[in-house]
Amino acid sequence: MDNFVLKFLGPIGIHHMAPEKWAWLICMLVCSTIQLALVVKLATRKFFTFPVLTTYLLLHLFAPAHWLTWWDLRWELCYSFASLAVAWESVCGTFWVIAMESEGQWDKVSSLCIAVTLLGAGLLASPGPYPNSLDQRVYYLHLYVNLVSGSMLAGSLLCAWHNEVVAFKPQIWSNCILLVWFTARCWGDKQIDPADFFSTATLVTLVSAVCLLAWHVEVA
Repeated sequence: MDNFVLKFLGPIGIHHMAPEKWAWLICMLVCSTIQLALVVKLATRKFFTFPVLTTYLLLHLFAPAHWLTWWDLRWELCYSFASLAVAWESVCGTFWVIAMESEGQWDKVSSLCIAVTLLGAGLLASPGPYPNSLDQRVYYLHLYVNLVSGSMLAGSLLCAWHNEVVAFKPQIWSNCILLVWFTARCWGDKQIDPADFFSTATLVTLVSAVCLLAWHVEVA
């Protein structure tokens, strides 16, 4: 899939693209516009509350570069560190809310055990990369980082539920939204048929747009 998107226009140009390619391109443009507006809103209103989330969403504007030929392991490592950082920020925010609103704290080791269990299940269910992938390390790093981030978020959310945190503060909302965000990406990574690339990418982009709108409403 490394240069798949570069070639999708073909020699006949953009005017002859198939409907599913148009749908994907339009969804990408709409999602990027919503994301840019969210970054500006967070940066001007809540940057000191969500500094890592704001930075991550700014960097994620360049996520389509994953499908370009120059994207390599170095860039994927930078993206992976940002993904893990934003997941950790949201997990810490969730535990902060629990400490503020709950009479007792559930052992955080239990949350870690849940995260490890979910991560193990995800790893066992993960397929290999697309056929003829130029650098399989990029694929595995991207998939596994999304699995780790999602597992961390799920564990902390179960901890919040166990402690009966009723009022969904922005930190916990961000946790919930990020869980959906990373889950959609894990699902997209697990699609092994390149022929379904555009339908899969369009659906993941639509889920991303819903997550961005939820951040607009509940977090920013």
